[in-house]
Amino acid sequence: MKSSRFLNESQTALVKQSWPMIVSNGFWTSFYTNLFKRSPSYQLQFDRFAHVPFEELESNVHFLAHSVRTGFAFNTAIELLETPDELHKILVDLGAKHRKFRLTAEHFEVNINKKKKKSSKTFCEEKNTVIYWFDFSNSGYY
Repeated sequence: MKSSRFLNESQTALVKQSWPMIVSNGFWTSFYTNLFKRSPSYQLQFDRFAHVPFEELESNVHFLAHSVRTGFAFNTAIELLETPDELHKILVDLGAKHRKFRLTAEHFEVNINKKKKKSSKTFCEEKNTVIYWFDFSNSGYY
């Protein structure tokens, strides 16, 4: 399938430039703990740490490993923004992996909304690039 770019060159550059600001140390751990705090049932989707007490998550090796994998997935997606065919293949594969856990688009809606809130706060203060993160969030790739 031939994919087209969904961000122009300037938008892609802004996403790549601003990405390090959003993913400071501990970002993905905080992302998931905040998600589970807001929606505790989501933790049950993760077999390896589904029943780990909330206050012990940040020291659980499986939780930490998943947080790192999430970071790698996003880093890969951002690195491939300029090669949409490769990005498409990676994201289709990622979607297939998530489908085997019976996850649907609705499961990710809370993630998108959470990311928008974080992005809005961060990027309104930093170079006003939030609009490009919204475009990326709503592109159909995520």
